[in-house]
Parts: sequence; C-alpha cells; structure tokens
Amino acid sequence: MNDVPASNSPLQQVARHAGALKVLAVVMILAGIAALVQPMIFELFAEAFLGWVLVFVGLMRAFTAWSGRTFGEFLLQLAFGILVLVGGMYLLWNPIGGLVSLTIVLTAFMLVEGISKLAMSFQHREAAGLLAFSGMTSLLVGVLLFANLKTAWTWALGVLIGIDLLFGGLSLLSFSSAVKRLVARAA
Repeated sequence: MNDVPASNSPLQQVARHAGALKVLAVVMILAGIAALVQPMIFELFAEAFLGWVLVFVGLMRAFTAWSGRTFGEFLLQLAFGILVLVGGMYLLWNPIGGLVSLTIVLTAFMLVEGISKLAMSFQHREAAGLLAFSGMTSLLVGVLLFANLKTAWTWALGVLIGIDLLFGGLSLLSFSSAVKRLVARAA
C-alpha cells in the first residue's frame, strides 16, 4: 500500500546526503572546540547576531502594529516593537553590557529551569531519574554562574555555545553514520 518507492524513502534521502552531514558535523565539532578555546569571540558573535535579530523583529513588529484591531492593541504592539528594537540596539551598541545582561538572564534561566525540573521529577515518577539529573545539572550551572557572576560574562556563553556545537556535531556525525549503516543493511 505504500506508494513511495524505497529509493525515495526519508532514510534513503538522508543517506544520500550523509557525506554533507558528516562535513557539517566536523565543522560543528571544530567550531565547538574553537568556542571552548576562545569563548569571548563566540560570545560577541552570538550577542551581535541576537542584537540584529532583535532589531529586525522590533522593526517588523513596530511597522505591523497598524494591523491591531483597536487603538489599544495598536499601542501595545507598537510599544512591544519599540522595546524589542531598543533591546537589540543596546546589544549592538554596548557589546560588553549586552554580554553581562545576557549572562544574568542565562543565570536566572538556569536556576529557574533547575528548580522546575526538580519539582517535575517528584510529579513524574516514570522519568524522575533523568528529570532530577537534568534539574540538578541546570541548578548547578546556575549556582556556578551566580557565584562567578563578575567574571562569568567573559566565558559562560561561549563555553555553552562550544559545548552545544561540540555535542551537536558529535551527534550529527553519529546519526549520519547510523543512517548509512541502516540503508546498507536494508539494501
């Protein structure tokens, strides 16, 4: 009943691009290592990227505020657009202040996420172990950031970006190899 030919299955399509996926994985791994070695460079890049995204979103939101159905909705949309625009401009015009602000937000996020995951681990017994571990990890990162808040802005975001790129690249490399093996076994 399956009308899709086997050669066009999603697995086959992914396998055809396994080489490109492996190249992307290696680039991610190398970028992750570079971010771990020089976190500040990656922090500044990420902060500038976020700044430009916020400027764009703020402008779009402000320009589309006129689509509000009421005058109050228009003002709310316009105010939100201006607020996002100002936040993006702050990140672009004051990169160090932006990094400090982002690190404070990250610290608060990690603390709240850790506490909420720990609370959820008591409610969901089937996944309690992994949730509790994840919650403790987030809480520990949040406490470490808070304890080192005066200097964390110089390394925290870059290290987290590096870890994410490194493990993302490793998992993509593993995934592309697994897909190739599955297609080879099926053939």
